[in-house]
Amino acid sequence: LNSLINTNLNLKIREILAITFISFGGLSIHMQIKGILSDTTIKYTIFLKGRIIQTILSILIILIF
Repeated sequence: LNSLINTNLNLKIREILAITFISFGGLSIHMQIKGILSDTTIKYTIFLKGRIIQTILSILIILIF
C-alpha cells in the first residue's frame, strides 16, 4: 500500500487497488487459513468465495461513493 501512494495512477484506481489488497488479504493469510481448515470439516473454497464476494462488494462501494 505504501508503494501504491507513490504511483502516478488516478486516485480512484489507487483506491480500488488499495481496497482490493485490504479486502482479499495476502497469499500467506490464505495458506494459513487453508492449513487451519484442513483438520476440520469446513471447506476452504467457502472462505475463498466469501473473500472474493467481500472484495467485489468493497469495490462497488468505492465506485458508488
